[in-house]
Amino acid sequence: MMTAHVKRTYQFVKQLCLTVAVAAFVALDMLSAEPGASLLASGHWVKIRVSESGMHQISDDELRAMGFVNPEQVSVFGFPAAAMADYRLYDGIPSDLPPVTSMRRNGKLLFYAEGPVMLDVFSGKLPTGPNSGLYTRQRRNFYADYSTYFLSDSQPAVSGSETVPLPDDTQNPVMTSWGMEMFEEEVINVGKMGARYLGTPFSSRNRQEFRLSMPGYDPDGGVVKFLLLVGHRLNKSRSQQVTLPSGKPVTSLYMSQHSASDYDWYGQALLMNDNNTAAYPLGRTEDDIYTVTIENTDAEFLAVDYLTALYPRHNDLRGLHQSVFAFNNVSAGGCFGLTTDSDARIEVWQIVSPYDIRPAVTAPTPDGDGVIFGLDGAYGALDYTYAVAFNPDSEYPGVECLGEVTSQNLHSMPVPHMLIVTAPGFLSRAERLADIHRRLSGIDVAVVTPEQVYNEFSSGTPSLMAVRSMARMLHDRDPRKFRSILFIGPAHWDNRYLTEADPEACRRKYVPMFMCEDHERAGLKTQSYQTDAFVGMLADDGDAFNIFDTDMTIGVGRISVDTELHLDAYIHKVEKYLSALPSAEIKNTALLTSDQGDQSGHMEDADMMADIIQSVSPSTTVVKCHLSVYPVYNDIAEMIRSKEIDVLKQGTAMMLFTGHSVTGLVMSRAHVWDMELFEQNSCDFPPLAVLLTCSAADPGHRCTTMADQLLTVGNGGAMGVVASCRTVYKEENIHLGKELVRNLYNNAQGTTYGTVMRDSHNGMIAALPGASQRRRAMANRLAFNLYGDPEIPLPHIPRSVVLKKAGEADVTASGDTPVMVEGGTRLALEGEVNDADGVLDAGFNGTVKVSIYEAPRVMLAVNKVASGDEPAYTSLDNTVVASKYFDVTGGRFIGEIYVPEPLVEGEFNRVQFYAESADGLTAAGSCGNIRIIAGGHGGSSPDVQPPVISEIYLDLPAFADGDVVGASPRLYVRLDADEYGIQPSYPVVGKDMTVTIDGGSPLPHVAGCLSGLADGTYAVECPLGVLPDGRHTLEFRISNTAGQTTHASLNFVVVSTLVGTSLDVNAEPCSGMATVSLSVPENITADEVRLVIRDSAGNAVLDRSDSSFPFDWDLSATDGLKVPRGVYSAQAWLRAGRQYGATPPVEFVIHY
Repeated sequence: MMTAHVKRTYQFVKQLCLTVAVAAFVALDMLSAEPGASLLASGHWVKIRVSESGMHQISDDELRAMGFVNPEQVSVFGFPAAAMADYRLYDGIPSDLPPVTSMRRNGKLLFYAEGPVMLDVFSGKLPTGPNSGLYTRQRRNFYADYSTYFLSDSQPAVSGSETVPLPDDTQNPVMTSWGMEMFEEEVINVGKMGARYLGTPFSSRNRQEFRLSMPGYDPDGGVVKFLLLVGHRLNKSRSQQVTLPSGKPVTSLYMSQHSASDYDWYGQALLMNDNNTAAYPLGRTEDDIYTVTIENTDAEFLAVDYLTALYPRHNDLRGLHQSVFAFNNVSAGGCFGLTTDSDARIEVWQIVSPYDIRPAVTAPTPDGDGVIFGLDGAYGALDYTYAVAFNPDSEYPGVECLGEVTSQNLHSMPVPHMLIVTAPGFLSRAERLADIHRRLSGIDVAVVTPEQVYNEFSSGTPSLMAVRSMARMLHDRDPRKFRSILFIGPAHWDNRYLTEADPEACRRKYVPMFMCEDHERAGLKTQSYQTDAFVGMLADDGDAFNIFDTDMTIGVGRISVDTELHLDAYIHKVEKYLSALPSAEIKNTALLTSDQGDQSGHMEDADMMADIIQSVSPSTTVVKCHLSVYPVYNDIAEMIRSKEIDVLKQGTAMMLFTGHSVTGLVMSRAHVWDMELFEQNSCDFPPLAVLLTCSAADPGHRCTTMADQLLTVGNGGAMGVVASCRTVYKEENIHLGKELVRNLYNNAQGTTYGTVMRDSHNGMIAALPGASQRRRAMANRLAFNLYGDPEIPLPHIPRSVVLKKAGEADVTASGDTPVMVEGGTRLALEGEVNDADGVLDAGFNGTVKVSIYEAPRVMLAVNKVASGDEPAYTSLDNTVVASKYFDVTGGRFIGEIYVPEPLVEGEFNRVQFYAESADGLTAAGSCGNIRIIAGGHGGSSPDVQPPVISEIYLDLPAFADGDVVGASPRLYVRLDADEYGIQPSYPVVGKDMTVTIDGGSPLPHVAGCLSGLADGTYAVECPLGVLPDGRHTLEFRISNTAGQTTHASLNFVVVSTLVGTSLDVNAEPCSGMATVSLSVPENITADEVRLVIRDSAGNAVLDRSDSSFPFDWDLSATDGLKVPRGVYSAQAWLRAGRQYGATPPVEFVIHY
């Protein structure tokens, strides 16, 4: 139940009219300080707030208290944010602050203002169901419970944009019109889905009465049209009894079945009473109050959303200070009359549009009991215009002063590549992130707060249409440059914060996200959505905005963390990533993990996405981790976790999960995918995480979501996350998944996280031509958002590696016939690097890594396959059986690689290539025309020498067998290998690379600790974890591709409390020199100190054991070249006799 209880009855509300007058905009252009400048750029401006619709007043004394010396010079500017509630982008939207019609009377400034809700007479589709009708429609701004306007004496006073003249023919004025009334009570938000609140819930077999005031009701004027919307939950479809003011019950409130579940919270039902007055006579009451009664029979849950009435009325203002009248069947030059109190002075203003209010010239009626006036324009039977009649001598509601507005001018902002819209509490950090992009990405970034955007694009009232309108302006000015928006700040499940004790504090912390407002979807977890994509849709909407059919023009992302600490952690990851971009080789790997169950449907979906990846990027190896095919012991799928950890350590552009989830924990079964996977295993280049599962980013969750946690893991996690904030379906998730992997791996130049999400959204619309299918799939897609920086770039590999010959066979001429290669032999390979046009790149000089994979193995799904289901299979081919580096000279390479005997023969063995030149150029390729067959040479070659372990130590090169180390030592190994290379994951038991402690089980996930070096050697850096104090023995074992194994052992003593040391780097950022200071206890004399400085990717740029401290580093790497700007870390190891100490790593920034 909500802590806030808000009840409103709206009478003085009217239409957001489709007719747009240009006079106000002409006036606005004339008032601009300079072309393209905002009115707020100069002068004295004060923001005010109103909470209801109708005439308002501000006294001269109040204006003076606001700082206006001369109240007569003050004008009103702005418009109601609810005017943008149709979410259309079109040329009629004000570009800044249009003048508001006002008048002065008796020392007061009078003007007409709208609150957060507007009513209009609408002819068209009803809010629910397929039917259409004529009714009073509610138009709400779902971002605030008020409207704001501006006051200023800096512009010429505005009395009105245009005056409506008195008609020539004043005989027989029309004395009837239509009235609009609404009852709404906002008490409860079921399911924390935000947009729509409901009234007080009915108890079992309870009845409630709803009173409507309909002044001037004309019983003979036509049909009263009631519109009733309720939220409900019940176990079978039925009709509910409603009694109209006539006293006669009707049963046309039909409610379809919506039973209680974890997914669907409530459905919407609608009563449209369109019966004639003869069947339901409605006599006029003395007080013009009419009651609608609803009785709950047996619905489990029932509450009213709102009730509206459209009724015929007399144009009678007697006893009223003001009223709004709706007119139709208006002919040009028509005359209208209004009955008033005899002594009243009456003004009539025609409301042509929310941006254009025109005073009408009035004249007294011949009998003196009213006034006559005209209306501009011509309106048919289903077209309506509106007029407010009021007595300027009456008292009207005042306004709330929000204070003076600081000068701003977003309209004159230079067009950036990326616009950051940040919660005010994160402004300084947003500026830091912008500066990081300016320095490291070379792009222009602008930073604004939501309030600044609201002030110039939605009259100061919170509304995401303001952000969308500003983005449209920037894109129109330079469509080739402006390309993304980044929100910094979490989204809330309610953009109005009605349940919060301090809504204004929420506005400083949260940044709104567009929510589903459709009555038919808003109450359903499985059909509603909450999306940032809305602000990226910048095309002209024409007559109507349809979110399911509208392409995204730009990319949109969100850093949804809610603390400065978490935001700092993510910004630091971005800086590290951009300082040393990952090798393009990460595009050669994709990690796909799938859940079990659903007739192995998640596995099949993952395989479908794997096929797409390999079709657009044949060089990419897809590592499949399907829970359906791997064994589970003690509720842990250890083989899957080992694969995931190895891939993450080695680097991948994407990790994707498809399956089930629970709050805050994706894929809890068998620990296939949970936060422990990322918190306990670091990776240098965090990938994009795609979570095709339910509610991994639901703002309604009380805990930190999986998406937020992945972004803020310090040395791993994800750089970006695509995750849903609602319950989603696998049948629809696959549509988005296919587009995401296609756009992520299609190798297009300039690809960023933002463009991937944008193009995937647009691709879904193009790929789903059926309207009903598209609505289902796109509603599901809109529940997914990009969490993270949209300007994170993805590597582009413009060149290709082509294999020409394998042995004596011409691979390019073999067609679909594979070249047979005997296992246990050396295979000669020849190939070349081609440019983007397929021509030999003779200037390419460097190395090419050649990896030969095992033949695809067909695996049977064994977990959670229901009886009677057809067996499900998948194909796996991600095990490397041979790998070697070849030199590339003049774009060509030639060499031999040892091919081991196949464990299982298949139709083909895939060969993968990745090349890098000395000047940083990259190329990739793949060949599937090789087939390894048994050569009868056995599993290993006895005449082949095993790899040579040239170095092995713990922490320091000076380590001696039996030395003392700390509780968390690291193993370092250097390996020399010939043409047989190194094989960390050998497909024969006992041949894997292993590290064991004290004869126990091999440490998990060590394969990812091996890396090949440019000189042809290999290095291992393996953390051993936290070890207990005492003596220990370590054994290291590794094999080459010929199956020959070597091993080495170390003895050491762990002492958890060692020599206390600390390291410090002088104040950053360092630009010419970095001074590193080392502190050790006074009673310790260091025999050796090793200083290692690493870049953000973990690569050692300086490794010295001859340093004295303080050590002045001139920012040169071991090769003598200056290191690039970025984030670095320094760490020292100390040996004093047989005691050791290690400092924690200290990070610092180099910025030239």
